[in-house]
Amino acid sequence: MQKDGSDTQELLSAYNASLERLKREIVNKRQALILKHTEVLTENNQFVIVTRLPRGSLDTLLAKKDSAK
Repeated sequence: MQKDGSDTQELLSAYNASLERLKREIVNKRQALILKHTEVLTENNQFVIVTRLPRGSLDTLLAKKDSAK
């Protein structure tokens, strides 16, 4: 890895482009929810993918999983 972070920025740009493409090709509501709350960023020359979902959305997703048992 280069010390100036240029390859990190290139990777960030590629991932953000992929994320935007995925958002346009959404096939279901769960995917839409996850992609809507996902961001790709760099911190201290490290690559980070963060998904922040509202608590209510997690409860709904977990309830569906538990009821399938």
